[in-house]
Amino acid sequence: MSISVLGIDIGKNNFHLFGVDAEGKKVFRNKLTRGDSYVRSLLAHGARAVMSRLKNQNDQCKKWVDQLNSRSHSNIAAVGLANKLARIAWVIMSRQEVYRAI
Repeated sequence: MSISVLGIDIGKNNFHLFGVDAEGKKVFRNKLTRGDSYVRSLLAHGARAVMSRLKNQNDQCKKWVDQLNSRSHSNIAAVGLANKLARIAWVIMSRQEVYRAI
């Protein structure tokens, strides 16, 4: 299965994920309800991966994560980063814009 386009349709209480291959054929479609534990766990694992990669960098995201880490446990900081990443992704998708790093 090769996905060339990943789409997200966001609603108030649920959202749909769908993938399309290079030929325009639907590869998968999944409806997720608000507060889906699987999506939350994926976001948290992704945030932990980002946190492990930030150790060697010196940018605004690292400073924010370091401040959060100093005030709370690393798992809480990972969930905070996951929340921030989810909000960024939602804004990008809802406005149909390209991500611009600051």
